[in-house]
Amino acid sequence: MRKIFFNVAFLLVVFSAGKFIMAQSAVHYVNYGPESEIKEGDDDFVQVIFLVIPEDESGTFTVKLFDIDCGNKYDLTYLVLDSKFRFSIYGGSGVYTAGSITSHHPLKSDLYKGKLIDSIVTVTGNDSQYDDKWIDFVKLTPDQGELVNGYRYFKFLVEGLDGDDANEFDIEAEFDDSGKKIAMINYCPTFRLPPYNKPVRVRFTPETDKITIYNFDGDSGRLKFVTPFRPNIGLTRSYEGQWKEDEINLEDYEVNEVCELEFGPGIDKINDISFYAVDDEGTSLPFRMPIIYPVANKKPVIRKDISLLDDCRTFVYDAGATSDPDNNDLRCYAPSRIG
Repeated sequence: MRKIFFNVAFLLVVFSAGKFIMAQSAVHYVNYGPESEIKEGDDDFVQVIFLVIPEDESGTFTVKLFDIDCGNKYDLTYLVLDSKFRFSIYGGSGVYTAGSITSHHPLKSDLYKGKLIDSIVTVTGNDSQYDDKWIDFVKLTPDQGELVNGYRYFKFLVEGLDGDDANEFDIEAEFDDSGKKIAMINYCPTFRLPPYNKPVRVRFTPETDKITIYNFDGDSGRLKFVTPFRPNIGLTRSYEGQWKEDEINLEDYEVNEVCELEFGPGIDKINDISFYAVDDEGTSLPFRMPIIYPVANKKPVIRKDISLLDDCRTFVYDAGATSDPDNNDLRCYAPSRIG
């Protein structure tokens, strides 16, 4: 029997890039005081979030913080309310390029590189000026940030200074004139899972075909890795005070695409978790903030046309008329040959 191989001139496999269009922040960040046990979910009592602004942006913007006191319904206190936290913003040289600052566990010496612009220290207690409120923390202009490869960076540093309580908080920033939100990234987020609720997701873009994902103190909550082509890659669940890791091999067409980690729903009433990811060289990967709820997305409507060329061996597969009900952009994976 003769085996026939067909040359395919063009094969279009369509998916919706809008699959990763998300809603507003679903959960808050959390930091613990340094006297707490790491099994609570925060293993270093520090959190670093970078504000990222394109070089050509201008104008004043405001950094806003939510509920930075500790001791109300959003926070967790143990026996005596005795914790102290510092919230700081840095600009200038070194905020993004200093040594280990973009690793999952930066060295203490690198935390304070750059120019300190402003800071607030809060003490555990129900402080009416901060409790359950958004406050204007500081006004900035992009030129105060560190310029790296076409972007200006600012460093927002949260530190647990004293005590063992948990401070749940949030941050956002926007331009004063336009209201345009400013992008943020975090290399090792610590946040509180919503209990008995729908899951939450965080986005990032792997640039190599092998990554390793680490999660800490998930208390056996459900975890998975999501790509545009594989929506349900299960991850090892961490338990109280444990780090667990998973090595993921990506297909060529998944590299440089927006992927997600999905967490939860939570199992414990209060469950805080930390996580990070590295590439095949051990370089930490930035996660895009905020952490959000997934948004339901309709499948694209596939319209295809297959035609045989005159050589009777080559097919043309045309899906150019495919549309998306949500009006999101469509992308394709186009291998040059099958056989």
